[in-house]
Amino acid sequence: MEVINNVFHRLLLLLLLLLLALSSLFSSPAIAICVPRNTSLFQFSTLPLPTPSTPPVYISQSISRKRTPKSAGKSSSKSASSSSTEPTELVQICDVTSNPKLCESSISSSIHGSTVNPVSALKTEIQLSIKEVEDAIAVLKKLDKESGLTNAEDSCYDTCLENFDMAIDDLRTATEAIDVNDVGRMESALTAVLTDLVTCDDTFLEMGVDSPLDDLSIKMNKYASNCLAISKLLL
Repeated sequence: MEVINNVFHRLLLLLLLLLLALSSLFSSPAIAICVPRNTSLFQFSTLPLPTPSTPPVYISQSISRKRTPKSAGKSSSKSASSSSTEPTELVQICDVTSNPKLCESSISSSIHGSTVNPVSALKTEIQLSIKEVEDAIAVLKKLDKESGLTNAEDSCYDTCLENFDMAIDDLRTATEAIDVNDVGRMESALTAVLTDLVTCDDTFLEMGVDSPLDDLSIKMNKYASNCLAISKLLL
């Protein structure tokens, strides 16, 4: 009987130990270690334990790109092309205008030979345009001094004189722009000249007054048109 009791107590003790082992196994995380075959306990003890891997760090790539400064783009002002200073046949230059005959006759008297560079041709045509506008101003100022003018006539003369003064300023601005190779400002100034001249013509039509300028007005517009056309050769 005593032997049976000893065996029973040993089995009970083993059962308790087994329960404790199972409890510790499920209550704490286990680290699995792979042991190669034919490895002794001594070799196993020297194997490095696995260490937790460092989680990868992700760097956001959504970095905003700096905007390119506006000044880094194309320049707002243009420069005259190198071909505009090369000698060219006058006929070839005037062919780009709407009034080639007037262009040739007006410029040919200011050059030697049959060739001229477009820049010189344009500056010559601008000077002739200024002279034509000054002649128109002289005519209107003379008429404005006469007595017996109607209010409509007086209003037309004043409007035209004002616009002719602006036209001369624009023509001189165009010349200055050419000298500094600012063809953008040159083109704007020559376009404004045509607007100044047309404003005078429209004023006479709207007021129902006969223009005393007649052929002079037509000639001024032709010169201004020629200047703008020749200026395209400088772009």
